[in-house]
Amino acid sequence: MKRVTKKIISVVLAVMMMVSVLSVASSAATKKTVGTYKVYLDLGDSISTGFSLKGYNRAKHWSETKGSYPSYISDWVGAKKSYWYSQDGFRTSEIRQLLDTNYSGDLMTDAELPKNTENYWNSTTLKKYRSAYRKAVKKADIITLNIGFNDIWYPIIYMAHTLGLEDGETDYAQLIKNYALLGVEATQAMYQELAEFYVNYAAIVNTIYELNPDVTLVTLSTYNPTAGWSLPAENGVPFGKATTPIYVAMNAYKKMFENTYDNYYYVDVDDVEVRTATFPGLGNGFDPHPTEAGHKWMAKQILKVLPAKK
Repeated sequence: MKRVTKKIISVVLAVMMMVSVLSVASSAATKKTVGTYKVYLDLGDSISTGFSLKGYNRAKHWSETKGSYPSYISDWVGAKKSYWYSQDGFRTSEIRQLLDTNYSGDLMTDAELPKNTENYWNSTTLKKYRSAYRKAVKKADIITLNIGFNDIWYPIIYMAHTLGLEDGETDYAQLIKNYALLGVEATQAMYQELAEFYVNYAAIVNTIYELNPDVTLVTLSTYNPTAGWSLPAENGVPFGKATTPIYVAMNAYKKMFENTYDNYYYVDVDDVEVRTATFPGLGNGFDPHPTEAGHKWMAKQILKVLPAKK
């Protein structure tokens, strides 16, 4: 009798699990079944700008790049109006400054951001665009948010400048290759920035919902393009193993907000195809951005978390 009972329980549990999986699968959207969102807002860094794609124009701030995942999403959700407010070089600090009227940023906004944005963006220009940024959030029916990589990358660049080394030159690349030179200070800096990320990210999400309680917010995981790095390239220090836990913690924090807001969705895009997976040297073609195929794949992952039309 006990064996029969156990079998019955096993069958019931299996059926329940199958029903659960089928219900999730049936509710996930596709290009044909995704609901319509009239106003779309794209927020993020260079990954969502479509950096390195054909047609990307770095000098033209806040513009659509065809073939980027935001461009696909705008088309697929039937948006009548889209705001392209991603910017290469942005961290959570910059997005928070654009949203939070009580936040004035940190040291790196003026020390590093201009160097990564052709001297266009700084604390002054961020304040200039704050009103438009907040209005776009208020109008949006759906927002995609992709931010985090630069939060961890900037401290390394900043310390390189502090030591008097220049961007993109042999000396700078050598500094990164000889990561041990930064030692404990570099490790502490990255984890300190992770702590700052937690504070800034929470402020960003909470401010978005304060401005627009009904908006659908889709946040993407921050993939680690250094995961496979070894410095130097052959038999070197496993740099990626040191950075991976930081990105894991960052993404776990992003996902946590699904428990706070019903219309908040987290998307894992860690397996995206990028242009450079190994380290050839920063002055020798390092490009961690998604390929054309990678962008389309990311857009499809976003669809999978959105609800289908009822």
